[in-house]
Amino acid sequence: MLAAVAHALPERPAPGPFWGDYPQRDADRLRGPRHAWFGRVRALDGRRGAAEARAVLARADAICADAAPLAARADALRRRLGRGSSRAARREALALACAAARRTLSLDPYPGQVQAAAVMLDDALAELATGEGKTLALALAAAARALSGVPVHVVTVNDHLVERDAARLAVLYRALGLACDRVLAGDPPARRRDAWRADVTYCTAHELMFDHLRDRLAGAGRSGLQALAASLAADRSGGPLLRGLCSAFVDEADTPLIDEATLPCILALPGEETAEGCAHAIAVARTLWQGRDFLLDAAMRRAHLTDAGRERIAQACAGRDGPWRLARRRDGLIAQALAAIHLYRRDRDYLVREDRVEIIDASTGRVALGRAWSAGLHQMIEHKEQVAGTQPNRTVIQVTPSRFFARYWRLGGLSATLAEGADELASAYGLAVVRIAPRVRSRRIDLGLALCADRDRQQAALAARVRALVAAGRPVLVAVRDLAESARTAETLRGAGLAPAVIDARHARDEAGVIAGAGEPGRVTLATDMAGRGTDIVLDPRSVAAGGLALVATHLHASRRLDRQLQGRVARRGEPGTSEAILALDAPLSGTLAEPELPPSVGRLPSGIACRVAGALLWAIQTVETGRARRERRRLRDAAEERDRRHVIGRVED
Repeated sequence: MLAAVAHALPERPAPGPFWGDYPQRDADRLRGPRHAWFGRVRALDGRRGAAEARAVLARADAICADAAPLAARADALRRRLGRGSSRAARREALALACAAARRTLSLDPYPGQVQAAAVMLDDALAELATGEGKTLALALAAAARALSGVPVHVVTVNDHLVERDAARLAVLYRALGLACDRVLAGDPPARRRDAWRADVTYCTAHELMFDHLRDRLAGAGRSGLQALAASLAADRSGGPLLRGLCSAFVDEADTPLIDEATLPCILALPGEETAEGCAHAIAVARTLWQGRDFLLDAAMRRAHLTDAGRERIAQACAGRDGPWRLARRRDGLIAQALAAIHLYRRDRDYLVREDRVEIIDASTGRVALGRAWSAGLHQMIEHKEQVAGTQPNRTVIQVTPSRFFARYWRLGGLSATLAEGADELASAYGLAVVRIAPRVRSRRIDLGLALCADRDRQQAALAARVRALVAAGRPVLVAVRDLAESARTAETLRGAGLAPAVIDARHARDEAGVIAGAGEPGRVTLATDMAGRGTDIVLDPRSVAAGGLALVATHLHASRRLDRQLQGRVARRGEPGTSEAILALDAPLSGTLAEPELPPSVGRLPSGIACRVAGALLWAIQTVETGRARRERRRLRDAAEERDRRHVIGRVED
């Protein structure tokens, strides 16, 4: 009896007497390397997944054949799950979710979708190919988990998808007696609190982490003097926003768990730095010479001062009061100013609009509303761009995705590009990766890359290639690196008689309409990474007959996994399609911050040999960059764990 209860308890973390008002893992019980072996072994369970999926779908057939309301079945199952969970009960919950999808959405789940949902319910990650229906697989898992009384967070990549999926799938959840809501950037606290109290809440990782930080500042999920001190400084009249970190299913899981794992979300308060101080830091930084006074770490966006640089800074700041009298403080301010000048680029990392600096999210290409860099960096960039300054701020509390998602009691997710990061996901989170066989074989044809001597020739070759594809009646997706290249390429295509629809941080409001028409014959869509993750371009039948969507990229990424993400926009659901890249010899090879370029000697080789050499160099660069990024993430995770062990007093951070 006790064994059965002990097995059931971890299945149903929810606010209550046992789990507390705000369930979450403690810092000393986070998922981590000690779970790595268990995570790898569990990947073997994928062999049984197909059989379980068939059993679930057979049960869904029986449910659909009965005219009994689904809500009544769901209520009975909820009472059964309240007495303890079992594999049979989970199978029944998945079957009910499948039946609800058929009745309310007229969607018949595929075995691969059911298998992916079962993998996520087992606290693992499913690699499901693009076009295989990840949105429905997430809904099946979320509904099955919510039927057991566990609050569920479905985390996706941007607000557009959050709003779309919550509105579209709400009818499925209602059929099972479940409430579904969503949290968007800009929602007021009262609206957020109501949304987090739904059975299933759709959100982005950033909104979820920021609301968790707000709860921590208010003392939620903490105890003792720390919670008392926080409660005295915060308004808790409405209670915490979240109901704890019980269960989450993460769409495109490799983005927050790998790509953004060490990028902190920060809540800040007005800082000590003044606008005049930031201006002085920029002025001093402009007098320093790279190589003599400072060195740049482009990959980490840091500037390192030399001894000569410190001496020059001390001379330039002599006689100034405040932080400028402290060597460590002034050196930090000047290093921050050097990073603002040399390592943060307009139209790549931020855009200037309506006399303000807006951050561009590196993973989505969208403007990150309401976000600002801390420690005076934002104000230094504002001064560099000569726009109206905002109030400097200082970090009060922060958390990285790697530390945040490890706090969930139950965690699963899926993506089409997990295999390359399977070892890191197992060692860092204890999560296995289970590959789900695609329903239909991919018909995508990869045409490789073409090299041009310079960017002008690249633009001409790109226009000629796009014009030929349009003449053939195919829709074209042109993928560019950043805002600056987007503007230049759009002008080139218009000069060639084409009319590209543009999706980038400046044209985000038009995204839904552009994507809706991007699959029509002869349509040209020009996009930054905004058209990457989570975007489904539905093709017109005439476009399919002409050869499907054509992807033409002007750059490659620092990781082959990121290139696979972009290629996933093409040839979905067994449709035809092609992908290719047209690169310039005088342009950066990939999306690395170091931005290496091909040696000029490559351009003097015969065309076929030059492409093979470039391909080999790109492979080497991506391999080195992937390894470097993995080691840096591990270093930052270890530093965060050490910080937790030291229990720093006087500053709340994760």
